[in-house]
Amino acid sequence: MNSISVAAAQINGVFKSLEDACKRENIDINYAFVIQLRDILRYEQQNIQEKLPGLLKKVNSRVKIPSKISDLIRKIENKFDKANTEELKEKVLREVLLLSEDSTVIGIHCSKFRIFSNNLYNFVCGQVTNGVVYELEKFRSSNNYTFTELTKWVHNIVGLKSETFSENAMRYSVKSLLKNRLDMSRKGYSFSEQFLNETYTYPKMGTNKASSTDNLAEGCENPKCSKQKLKTIKCCQQIQNLNYQLQHEKEEVEEELTKEYKENQQLSDQLNKIIKDKTISDKELSDLKQKCETVINKLQKYNTRNINQKIQRRDTKLETINKTLTNEKEKSSFMEESVTQREKEILVLKEDKRNLQKKISYLKSKPELFENKQNENISKLRYENKELQESNAILQEIIEECTKLPIFKTRKDGSQEFCDEMKKTYMELISLGVSCNMCSNVIKSVIKNMTGQELNDMPEVTFAKRMALQANLMAKFQLADTILSKDSANTLQFDGTKVGEHFFTFDITTSEKTYSASLMDLATENSATQLNATKALFNELGEIYVSLTNEKNPEILSKVISKMVKTIHKTMSDRGPTNKPSVKLFEEWRKSLLPKALENWETLNEECQQSIIDIHDFYCGLHLLTNFADYSNKSLKKFEEISTAEKIGMKLYPNLVTGVQGVSLLPKD
Repeated sequence: MNSISVAAAQINGVFKSLEDACKRENIDINYAFVIQLRDILRYEQQNIQEKLPGLLKKVNSRVKIPSKISDLIRKIENKFDKANTEELKEKVLREVLLLSEDSTVIGIHCSKFRIFSNNLYNFVCGQVTNGVVYELEKFRSSNNYTFTELTKWVHNIVGLKSETFSENAMRYSVKSLLKNRLDMSRKGYSFSEQFLNETYTYPKMGTNKASSTDNLAEGCENPKCSKQKLKTIKCCQQIQNLNYQLQHEKEEVEEELTKEYKENQQLSDQLNKIIKDKTISDKELSDLKQKCETVINKLQKYNTRNINQKIQRRDTKLETINKTLTNEKEKSSFMEESVTQREKEILVLKEDKRNLQKKISYLKSKPELFENKQNENISKLRYENKELQESNAILQEIIEECTKLPIFKTRKDGSQEFCDEMKKTYMELISLGVSCNMCSNVIKSVIKNMTGQELNDMPEVTFAKRMALQANLMAKFQLADTILSKDSANTLQFDGTKVGEHFFTFDITTSEKTYSASLMDLATENSATQLNATKALFNELGEIYVSLTNEKNPEILSKVISKMVKTIHKTMSDRGPTNKPSVKLFEEWRKSLLPKALENWETLNEECQQSIIDIHDFYCGLHLLTNFADYSNKSLKKFEEISTAEKIGMKLYPNLVTGVQGVSLLPKD
């Protein structure tokens, strides 16, 4: 154990000192050592499945390791969970790991005593445990050895003479050991381990008799032996047989006793349960009796005689109370009538008093009321006049601002140029599809119809064309700034025409929306030209971004282009034959730019680098529908030509057009 803990301490860290720990070859590996190695590898962020088997093989080359190291860890954890007490858990962690099948290991208990298959005849240990004999019996039965060999092994290991006990005695001892071990395992893991760790008591009963019978049997081979010796031999054999029968019957009696003991135990449990149920039922019965007695006592109070007397007394009381109530009602009615008359008189007097007070107040305050009303009207009119003057001033300012439309602004050097609002208006009109020649006319008509003013100093066509170029540059600068600022996984979409001139479009999709990047006119349509067009697009975006943010520097420009290309992780195109090789070329070009885009590229591991290099190529599903429509049009056209059996001219069927089937023209008609 000390050597293993030292080895585990040396393995912690970089694992370079493992060779020093393994100078002593074939160190026994216990479960605690495996768990400690597992925790160290987790702390060092190493792959346990790859590293742990090699380290265990370095410590002991004969160790038996499963194909999945997780199975070994699960086995240790299951054994640790089954152990109940702390001593048993510590014992599980001390258990030695089994060695490989081609080695001389018999089992865990034999390995603890240094008993192997190659030293069974020449190794003396002294006292051994039941687990050693149990593993020797398993080894004997699995390798087809006889009980004679097992008897010799036990004699040699314990250090006894060769004829201390016989083969039959050993057979009986092993049989009883297996039976006791099975009984203990049914009780639990801890009982089984305790039994296997107990000291083994080898058989001592009947060994001398067996040896004497053997000697007599050897003497019986002499033809001159006397009849007395033969009788003694037969008696000894009969005694030996009777001993075996007695032992067998003793075992059967013990089994029957155990069965009867178990049955008695079950019956006693049932009896205890019945007694508990009886006590509970007795308690419930006593409670019910008490409740019954209380109810009977209450009912005795309510006899018929007592009830009649109570009813008579109640009736007499009710009569007296009714008489008093009638008298009180008469008195109260008289008093109420008198009260109502007095209240009416009071109300009449109050109304007269109120009318007199009104007349007095009106006569006193007549001139003051007229003056107060006039003053209130004057103050209200003055306040309204002030508000109208303020609103009039605000309206005049708004009218002046509307009449003076800002068309020009003054530069620092004193020269004038068109204002930013005018530039923005031209850019928006061009983006909405208005031609450069008609932009000024559209602005004039809108201002004249909306404000009633006429503008004379309007920009010319060259200004509109220049605004179109500036709008294109600003859009590309916006796209480059968006790609560089967010640094997310973007998608490069491209498509081209195959009939007539070759036009090629680029779109870049971010996590928020899709940006239209460029429209290019290509001489040919192949993978090399597509890659050159892609390089030209990113070079243009990088030059625009660098020119508007920094001084033009080749190093800064190449770094900006590399960062923009790094953000492209996905591509999308149609199913054209040139798209797949062009994507591969783009991936190689992108791979060459990644060291410039990432400063720590060389420090990354291969898996991380490969995940950054990989590009996911997607195909547009709508192209399948358009291609299906083209081929269906062609097939329908062929079907119409076959069904008419001749060519159809424009004079007979003016609705038909060359290359178009008649079915597609039906919805138009």
